[in-house]
Amino acid sequence: MKELSITSQQKINGGGAIVYVISLVAVAAGYSVAKLLRKRFSITR
Repeated sequence: MKELSITSQQKINGGGAIVYVISLVAVAAGYSVAKLLRKRFSITR
């Protein structure tokens, strides 16, 4: 039982880390895309 609880905790922590990394990458990508769009719109206008 102890081994099962440890492995489940590790899986939960790993999943949380993966979700955290994915959210970080998504925020960074969205920020860079917004910057590019602003530059393009400012140049076209």
